[in-house]
Amino acid sequence: MNTTISMDASGRLVLPKAIRQRLNLSGGARLQAAVVAGRLELIPVSDEEQPATVRKAGLMVLAATGKAVDAAAAVAAERSEQEARGTRR
Repeated sequence: MNTTISMDASGRLVLPKAIRQRLNLSGGARLQAAVVAGRLELIPVSDEEQPATVRKAGLMVLAATGKAVDAAAAVAAERSEQEARGTRR
């Protein structure tokens, strides 16, 4: 399914209804964004797979999930992912 969508001035995208239905996405769905080979890839993230770390003002911080998290393991996993993507500084 190929569809062209536009981004507004604030950087927001609206996924067409046909795509949301095909991927079973509803309002509030979480998507992981990645740049792969010069393309934007959006990957649905289930509640069980929420990342333990998020970026705020350029800093890596633990996400507020209400669940116990091993902070050292979360940071190590994030750094491994960055190395795999080639984005680690």
